[in-house]
Amino acid sequence: MAELEAFISIIIARGAYAAKGLELSTLWSSIWGPSFFTQTMARNIYFSNEWDFSALCEMDSYKKVLCVTNLYMSSCSQQQLDVHLRNTWPINHVNLGSRYKYLVNRFPYFGKEDDLSSDQLLGSYIVLLLLELYLQCGRNVTKDNLFTSLELSWALNDKKTRLVSIVNCTRRKVPLIAKNFKQQLYATYVYKHKDTTLTVYQGKFNNNVILLSSLHPSVNIAANEETPETIQYYNFTQFGVDMMDQMARKHYVKSASRHWPVHVFFNVLDLACINAWILYKEVTGRKIKRMKFILELCK
Repeated sequence: MAELEAFISIIIARGAYAAKGLELSTLWSSIWGPSFFTQTMARNIYFSNEWDFSALCEMDSYKKVLCVTNLYMSSCSQQQLDVHLRNTWPINHVNLGSRYKYLVNRFPYFGKEDDLSSDQLLGSYIVLLLLELYLQCGRNVTKDNLFTSLELSWALNDKKTRLVSIVNCTRRKVPLIAKNFKQQLYATYVYKHKDTTLTVYQGKFNNNVILLSSLHPSVNIAANEETPETIQYYNFTQFGVDMMDQMARKHYVKSASRHWPVHVFFNVLDLACINAWILYKEVTGRKIKRMKFILELCK
């Protein structure tokens, strides 16, 4: 276990120093390299031949890292936080985060599911599976346009969950008046269908935004505001996951590899460091920069 923890520390620290522009070969240099690397572990690591890896090699590629991913996500999902949904790079995973920039759940998306019934949309199935622990609790879900549909809104309503989401204008059930909406800047059109409202907002001259909401029975615009309340609510609740994406890109542990399960493992480490940083600040009340926290974590 000590060697495994040292190995993970080296990976995280290597990513931190790579952000400073130091090359990999420099990190283990006896002249220029930080002593942390040479004192922790040698650069060249070899697996012992005493272990039987035959069973592991026969496994599906994703299953090789699934045990690590599941263990990590079971820990993250215990945190009861406000829920927002976002699809996140680099592998096709659908991630469930919070406005605290904290990841609470994730699900691998391969484009098809064996358990999908013939009358159920794939997108609705994926979202409901991801939100399974948070349904029937009166929560609100904010998400981007991935998997968004009227059927998803109805399915979430049945489970006491409200949806606020951007809608792709190419969706077949989007009204033609919404698809062809072109008005003066900041113009707003609201379309209501049963318990769902559709807000069409001309935020730019050549581009409008279509927003679906089962949370807002009506859409108001304050006298001193140009943006409808549905758009304001989306911008306020969605930023947490956007920030999580940006942080994962700014300081990351990834490196070149031809094996994509390795990249999944790297991504787990990146998100784990972000979650650990957020929890550390909440528990201790200490203000600490993320880079400094990462280096302390490695130590």
